[in-house]
Amino acid sequence: PSNAKKHDPGKMFVGGLTPECKADDLRAYFRQFGKISDAVAMVDKATGKARGFGFVTFEDPSVIDVVMDRFNDHQVCGRWVEVRRTEDRAGAGGGSGGGSGA
Repeated sequence: PSNAKKHDPGKMFVGGLTPECKADDLRAYFRQFGKISDAVAMVDKATGKARGFGFVTFEDPSVIDVVMDRFNDHQVCGRWVEVRRTEDRAGAGGGSGGGSGA
């Protein structure tokens, strides 16, 4: 099956990670918001180097609302990070971001 992974509504993207930042660091920071079912800091398979982003999945998808409400507050491994909801790949590309523009 080419697209076996289904979208998890409790999953969010975390960007701007330092090369030293690991999944355990993501768990340590984001667990203050709710129970985490998965956390990963992405690594280049060929080089083994950190790619500067990762994902955190909460057991309760509503926790992402709380995390997003504090969008400007998140600092992991000494660096401010960007957090975004992940999108369902099958439905990606058609909607607007819905941002305020300010």
